[in-house]
Amino acid sequence: MRYRLACLGALAVHLTVGTGCSWGELRPPPKGSGWRAVSLGAWFGCAAHTSGSVECWGQREDRIDGVVGDLDWLSVDVGSSPSVCGLDGSGVATCVRDLSSPFLERVSADASSVSTEQGAWCWATRDGEVSCDGPDPWVDVDALAGSVSIQLASLQACGLDGNGAGRCDNDEALPDPGWLTGPWRELAPGRNEVCGVDLDGKVLCSGETSLPDGLHGLSMAFYEEGAACGLDDDGHAQCVGGNVDEQVPDVAFSSLSIGESNVCGVTAPAGELLCWEWARSPSR
Repeated sequence: MRYRLACLGALAVHLTVGTGCSWGELRPPPKGSGWRAVSLGAWFGCAAHTSGSVECWGQREDRIDGVVGDLDWLSVDVGSSPSVCGLDGSGVATCVRDLSSPFLERVSADASSVSTEQGAWCWATRDGEVSCDGPDPWVDVDALAGSVSIQLASLQACGLDGNGAGRCDNDEALPDPGWLTGPWRELAPGRNEVCGVDLDGKVLCSGETSLPDGLHGLSMAFYEEGAACGLDDDGHAQCVGGNVDEQVPDVAFSSLSIGESNVCGVTAPAGELLCWEWARSPSR
């Protein structure tokens, strides 16, 4: 049996194939196989398909429901503004400023990474040049100089240079300035904290998040400190925070993303979108 789309409720597991999933007021993600990347924002998500199409789904009247375009993105990143950016295989980075009135903008033809959050979209080149644009480009570009990969979060932005050394534009999220030295395999900023995977596979976090070692593809929640997910060597999701760890399905993923109240992943090897709900800690 192949699961095309499933949603897991917060109190009990309700696995549904095809239609009938609960996504709050959100329209469920698209069905079918062949998806290769997914990203969730605060109240909407987008996924890139191997056919080249990008489809977004959302909540509220000002969110788009439908296909953004034929962009052939290998990666996709969703912000809460709402905006979405992606990168194709030739290094062309494209952003959609506002999903309520889609307007595609090619921001770079030589990008190695692109990310968006809260009115800003930033990109890094293979030469370590970092640039930002958007209605509110709040990111400290100088602090990220030299990065070849970048990631924006709700309160900060972080990057890695070609040697795996990290840098962030919010020192308050770090235990000490030397914490970022690395080298890192990957670095994922969250709300007031940063998590990374070092060369030995050890997962280290600057805040209260505690993830097991040996993960990759880390994803940090937007507004919940201590909530995050990653993938183990077999592609199974490992999540912490709220009740998210209680809802994780026993399925292998190639990538995943944690949002405001849902987690979505691309299953391996079929490339289907599988999503489940999670609830924040009651004390928050």
